[in-house]
Amino acid sequence: MLKNEYLCDSDVKLFMRWLIHLCDKKGVFTHQCIDRRSGEMWRCNSIYDAFSKYQWSFTYTDQNGQVYSGKGFAENA
Repeated sequence: MLKNEYLCDSDVKLFMRWLIHLCDKKGVFTHQCIDRRSGEMWRCNSIYDAFSKYQWSFTYTDQNGQVYSGKGFAENA
């Protein structure tokens, strides 16, 4: 099955409509955990909140030798 065929499936479309409605609705999706490295508590109250708070450390060197580092989506975009 190709991607376009999958996305056009009626069940998939229904699921996407259901999920999109819940992505930014507070309290529907809640999660918390302790970061093993830092010991800090991490919490989210929606899927979008999880996306906006998620952190990952990264470092990369571009083709010109410039080194970039950060720990989140905004710094990596």
